Amino acid sequence: MKRRALLLGSLLWLSAACSSADHVDAQQPAVNRNATLTQRVAALSDVGKLDEAEQLARSQGAPGLALLGEMLVLRGRLAAADSAYRASVTAQAPGYRTAQVGLAELAWRRGDRKQALQLAQALTNAYVSGSNWNADDCVAAGRAFVIIGTTDKQAVKNALAAFDRAIEVDPSTLEAHLRVGDLFLDKYNAPDAKASYEDALKLAPGNSRATFGLARVEDFGSGKDEAKYVKASLDANPSLTNALLMVARKHLESEAYDSADAVTGRALAIDSSSLTAWALLGASAWISGDSAEYKHALVSAQKLNPGASEFYAEMADAAVRHRRYGQGVMLARLALAADTLSTRALGIVGTNELREGKMEEGRATLERAFAIDPYNLWHKNTLDLLDLVRTFKTIDRGNFVVVAPPKEADLMSVYLLPLLQEAYDTLSRRYQYKPSGKVRLEIYDRHADFSVRTVGLAGLGALGVSFGPVLA
Repeated sequence: MKRRALLLGSLLWLSAACSSADHVDAQQPAVNRNATLTQRVAALSDVGKLDEAEQLARSQGAPGLALLGEMLVLRGRLAAADSAYRASVTAQAPGYRTAQVGLAELAWRRGDRKQALQLAQALTNAYVSGSNWNADDCVAAGRAFVIIGTTDKQAVKNALAAFDRAIEVDPSTLEAHLRVGDLFLDKYNAPDAKASYEDALKLAPGNSRATFGLARVEDFGSGKDEAKYVKASLDANPSLTNALLMVARKHLESEAYDSADAVTGRALAIDSSSLTAWALLGASAWISGDSAEYKHALVSAQKLNPGASEFYAEMADAAVRHRRYGQGVMLARLALAADTLSTRALGIVGTNELREGKMEEGRATLERAFAIDPYNLWHKNTLDLLDLVRTFKTIDRGNFVVVAPPKEADLMSVYLLPLLQEAYDTLSRRYQYKPSGKVRLEIYDRHADFSVRTVGLAGLGALGVSFGPVLA
């Protein structure tokens, strides 16, 4: 059966390289003399002047409370942010709807999904039944719909509509363009995300968040200009923690653990409430065998969110990238124990069950993930591939299970099985080791199918891969 991911625009990202923008201006944006308070605070924040942004918001009294909360969140001072948001809502001060969604997002970060969804639903109910909402209020509604979108697929489209409405109300609303880009990319629609970030850069040349958005688009695609965009975003804003964490993750993947720890430490100095940062620090320690540092990172994460689901999911991803597939599954299951709806953890478990040859278990797990998030291209592509593989012929003989297209399976097995057995016998004697079960060999007649089996997307530059008991 074919599944249709209900993407907001283009259906599939077909692994084509994303072309980079012609020009990224990293100079600090000038603030218009007639800019709103929101725009002035955002301009300071975007160049890393968080002290000045906080002071400006604080100096405005009640009208600055919601913005003060936003700045405190960026600095990891979540309890103080909560207080500022609540004061704004109580006073019904300008921007109090931003404060309302801020409270919902803080509840989500703490792992209190029930409260987060209640607060978000109250705000979106008011938005649907209300009128004359200004651009900032529409952005707040869009953010609330994003939270609800974790359990209601339709809410994702409502979020996009709310952000678009903000742009209609005030075309200069930079935040709405940035949120549209983030939403598209979070739902695996890289081309439309790229267009949204480029629209943001037309409004604010050199904007660090938009530039970093282009780095994420590159990471999703070819990666050719990713480093350029990350550098440009950090040149514009050295306090952009998400960009620092992308750099740290790349160091971790290349096993440059000291460099990864140093960059992660920079991110934590700016925002000590970043679960991702604590997870990267924990992953580096765990891979390096530093149990004390790992425990410190875990305890720090649990103080922020007792379940620490995202911590374990990030750890699991790092384990898989270091080819520790079994341990990755174990860590992902810990993430699922804390959050049964974590599509990231479900994806890691399902994908690696398939890599272990547990085909029906892996399919069932990915079906669960896809039911929660039908936008995920990796899961959709893999499930469609599994439908195709069900039409293949399976030949089970001796130590091997060969799975291949039916018109070729019999002929190929005549040559393959003796060769495989010869290799099995020779290598078993040499290394004094025999696999505990049968080795599964999958053969594909289309490179795109092989690539999807390996990494979930077409375009892998390889012809074969081993996951241990499974060869493709």
